Amino acid sequence: MGNLARDLVKGFSEIILTPPENLAERVGQLHKLEQDSDRLAYETTHFLLLCTSGGVSSQTMDRVTALLRVIAELEDICDSGYRLVLMAERKHRKQRMLPEDAIMQVRYFSDLILQFMDFYSSRLTAPTIAADMDTAFQLENNIDRFRKNLRKESMLRMQNSGDVIKAELLYIDILNHMERIGNHSLNILQAFRQA
Repeated sequence: MGNLARDLVKGFSEIILTPPENLAERVGQLHKLEQDSDRLAYETTHFLLLCTSGGVSSQTMDRVTALLRVIAELEDICDSGYRLVLMAERKHRKQRMLPEDAIMQVRYFSDLILQFMDFYSSRLTAPTIAADMDTAFQLENNIDRFRKNLRKESMLRMQNSGDVIKAELLYIDILNHMERIGNHSLNILQAFRQA
């Protein structure tokens, strides 16, 4: 599911910057990834619940609980990733123009999100230690700070030019969903730490 989440965010990043000629087809491919994540979340959750139905130790139950939380967070990331794809598609379909620097900031923001996703993916096979949590909090704080600054810039652009309000509102929605992915990423690492 982690790979699906990453592919959805990466797909958004590609579409927002340069829409492919076959935009509808690419959005359809990404929609299939989101549907796959729904199916995997359901199947994995069902499997884990079956595993615990026969009675397990409290330590195993704690690990299963943490895994269920991770599955839910990954599913939420996939949902947000697909919403980002739809917003990028709408930006192009409705010809919502943003300044070039705003689009490049979205690209940079996407890279921050992908960096965080790569970080939690790298922690899947090793116990999460205190230093990992420090890094996770730093990454999440960077994401929050970056979103806050970009929102301020967007608000200033709206005040200075009323022409771009719909594009700027779409931009703010994009920033909010990206920040949510950062929150879910932090929650994944917290679940690993508790396991």
